[in-house]
Amino acid sequence: MEPIFPKDYVNPAPEPVKDKRLPAVRGDGDAVYLVENETKHWVVSASIYEKLGYRFGDEKNIGNTELANIKTGEVITNKNWEKYKTKEEEQPIAVEAEVIPPPDDVQPATATMPEPNL
Repeated sequence: MEPIFPKDYVNPAPEPVKDKRLPAVRGDGDAVYLVENETKHWVVSASIYEKLGYRFGDEKNIGNTELANIKTGEVITNKNWEKYKTKEEEQPIAVEAEVIPPPDDVQPATATMPEPNL
């Protein structure tokens, strides 16, 4: 039986979508910060972090030494969190892979059941 696709057939994947959210970082503790223009902004609660479109685990652990070297800016609270929200049109979107049909000279495989050995 010949393969359905030739060995050299490649179905290219779509280009990955760039995440437009601000980078999220943490030191060695529990505090999470968003970094904008080389300035860290502490996110005061998990609910605000989630409202901004993040999930715990999205942040990069950079350690306390590197975190201390980033200038400290405004704290992100319930009163100002919306100004740190990524605009809807900039948020990453799911992209489905392009379906490329097989070449015309390739026949689809047919499944047949083998005869049972009795």
